Amino acid sequence: MKKIRKTLIIYIIPFLLCMSWVFCFTGCSKDSKEKKESKENYKATDNSIIPVYDREDSELIIEYLKGLPSSTSSLDRYEELGLIVDAAAIDEKDRQSQFDKLCDFMEKIESSKADEKYAVTLVLFSEENKPLYIYVSSIGGKIFAAEYDGFSSGEDQVFAANYEKIMKVKDKYTDGTKYTTFYLVGDKDKTEDEVKKMREEGGYEFKDLFWLYDTSIV
Repeated sequence: MKKIRKTLIIYIIPFLLCMSWVFCFTGCSKDSKEKKESKENYKATDNSIIPVYDREDSELIIEYLKGLPSSTSSLDRYEELGLIVDAAAIDEKDRQSQFDKLCDFMEKIESSKADEKYAVTLVLFSEENKPLYIYVSSIGGKIFAAEYDGFSSGEDQVFAANYEKIMKVKDKYTDGTKYTTFYLVGDKDKTEDEVKKMREEGGYEFKDLFWLYDTSIV
């Protein structure tokens, strides 16, 4: 699993930064300032402490993610903030609870009604042990995701895209060890086998398939 994490940090993330179609949010918009007046606008249906933003809330997304810990913190602190923690950075005994949180979020999206809003934030870690945050929201079942690595790159940029579903894929390493990977998928009709094929062949775009999380829990 650590090998997968290294591959993602060293190769995939720099590749994403070069994609011309990726949206980079660095400015402040009038709409964001106006929306900021009412925090009730961003309250999740399930009363989660994670605010619910959409693609137009660029300033607020950056502000929120920059306010999270800029260096490695304790599991207790991350849980206080409502975050899902990188499975590679925690003990085996703590991975089940993180897995359950992501599964719960996935189920809420799948059964979401038009007026329901949910959000989740994941914290992963780079080779230098700097946090990388992935924010995912769902408004009426429409999924939006943003990735922020400002604590590693030093740049206030959010790379974002819309997706149609979250998919949970079970697989195993060559030694037979089983694991589960969560993906954000741009096409709701994609099957698990098609997603595995995309992953194996590579060359897909960020907006079509995005690796979200993996864990030894199956």
